[in-house]
Order: sequence, then C-alpha cells, then structure tokens
Amino acid sequence: MAELKSYDLSHIRVLILDRQMFMRRLIVDVLRQFGVIEVLQADTVEKGFDMVRNSNPDVIFSDWAPGLDGITFTKKVRLSPDSPNRFVPIVMITAHSDLSRIVRARDAGINEYLRKPITAKLLYTRLCAVIEQHRLYVKAPDFFGPDRRRRRVDLNGPDRRNHSNIHHQDRRRGQRPFPPPERRQGYPGFVPPERRAERVSEPADVVYLG
Repeated sequence: MAELKSYDLSHIRVLILDRQMFMRRLIVDVLRQFGVIEVLQADTVEKGFDMVRNSNPDVIFSDWAPGLDGITFTKKVRLSPDSPNRFVPIVMITAHSDLSRIVRARDAGINEYLRKPITAKLLYTRLCAVIEQHRLYVKAPDFFGPDRRRRRVDLNGPDRRNHSNIHHQDRRRGQRPFPPPERRQGYPGFVPPERRAERVSEPADVVYLG
C-alpha cells in the first residue's frame, strides 16, 4: 500500500450513522486520533438525515446492517430535495463484502465501501480517498452520485458505459441540449472536504443522463 499523506482534518465535520453505540464510539476515537474535532452521531436513518439537513457534514460514515438501512439513507442524501449537499462523500460500512451488496451500495451513490472489522489505517485510507479521488458526479432520473467507474472520464471522448441509466453510446453528447455543469461550490456555505483538509484542487462536474 502506498504511503498515506498527512492532512489537517481539524476543520472537517464528520457524521457517523450506526445503531450500535460501541461502534460509533470506536470510530469517534479513531477520528480524534486523526485530528477530527467535530463528530456528529446518529443511530437511525431519520436522525441521520436530520443532522445532514441541520449540520451539513463534510464526510459521512454510514452503517448498513439489520435495523439501519444505509441504502435508504444514501438515497435520501443524494435524491431528496431537502438534502443541503448531494455531493457529500459517503463511506458505507458493513460486515458484508459480497459483490451483490457492493453493487447495491455503489448504485445508491456511495463513494467508498469499508468492511468490518475496521482498523484505523483502513478508516484513514477511506478518508484520504474521498479527499484525493475526485469522482465525476452523474445525474439521471433515478440516480445521483459518483460515477460508478473508478477511472477518470475523458469528456472529449466517447462514453462507453453500459449502465442501466444510459441508453446508447455517448448520450452525453447527443442531439439534446447539454446543461452546463453543476459544481459543488454552487451550494451556499459548502466547502468541499479536500479544501477543509487544506488541499485545494478542481471541483467535480455533473454529467446529466436521460
């Protein structure tokens, strides 16, 4: 594994959504070691989304387990008109690693996937990933979230995706008018985590499909 960069995380606001108190405390303790000062906690989807609306966290760690549907929560954050920041990075934490669950989480709009049991190094790796890896965001009738491919997209080349939300090659550059890109900085009061971590770089664009 490549050497991890060191960031000043003291200005990042993190939300932990997990129904088990001991797991929330474990993650809080690890985040404190990383220098994170402001950590919000919730044990239900409803409380978690209320915190998203009221406190607008910079990064979210969400459980996906019986009694707490991380998929429903992710879709609310990504698709609800009440969501203050649909671009917020979401790391899904779960005890399962089977491909079908990973695909479901990806299709709900998560940024990263973390399997239990977690370690401090793995948690920091996921934080670094959402800071450093700027994913193109895709908007479709039934989806909003990071591009489900890992590699960067060449917007000047053909679109070869076979996602269920694209009907033919290069839909983005079809005959219909292409809306201007929506940028994270367009959200009032929103500062992306990579800037809060004192690492300035380009914002994410949105590609409109369907």
